[in-house]
Amino acid sequence: MEQPISPARMRLVKEAIQAQEQYLKKLERIRKEWKRIIEEEDRNSGQRTEVSALERKYLFEYGDLGTL
Repeated sequence: MEQPISPARMRLVKEAIQAQEQYLKKLERIRKEWKRIIEEEDRNSGQRTEVSALERKYLFEYGDLGTL
């Protein structure tokens, strides 16, 4: 049986959870803005905009497993 977590450690766990939630919210906002820009570039050019490896890495590999 696991020993209970001390209140000090539990406080840090809760803080880590909140930080992760804030990070994911911010990442979602960034992804929505990025998608809006890609769609605008597609309309302006009349063709599909190519997504770079750099964009894929930082917008979709880190954080959660977001998809295009």
